[in-house]
Amino acid sequence: MNKKLYWVLQMTWALPLNLIGGLAAFIFARKKAFSFHGARVAYWNRKNSSMAVGRFIFLEKGMPDKEESRVLYHEYGHTIQSVLLGPLYLPVIAFPSLFWAGAGICRRYRMKMRKSYYDFYPERWADRLGKPYCDS
Repeated sequence: MNKKLYWVLQMTWALPLNLIGGLAAFIFARKKAFSFHGARVAYWNRKNSSMAVGRFIFLEKGMPDKEESRVLYHEYGHTIQSVLLGPLYLPVIAFPSLFWAGAGICRRYRMKMRKSYYDFYPERWADRLGKPYCDS
């Protein structure tokens, strides 16, 4: 996606998400941030937790490089979803994704059925959207 178009859409159609993401960045992740294809990436001290809100990506500090790259591309895919869905991102992507990640019933289901976290539709879609940005 064109960086200028990405930024314009993030600051208009996805503005509410970016206000939330900017506030979270200010509170939780003010140090060691960098840009990635128009997104703002920062590290935070949340164990086993990375996420994207609007154009803000929060990566768990201390991941191995290979895992960090994979998570970065995945979370970047979520930033593209926010551009595509705007205010619909929360009910269509964020809330189902948070439930899939955190609810005990979902974790037990994944273990029982041998499903990956990335098999759920928001995660699969984020992977597909972020993949073209691998190694670029």
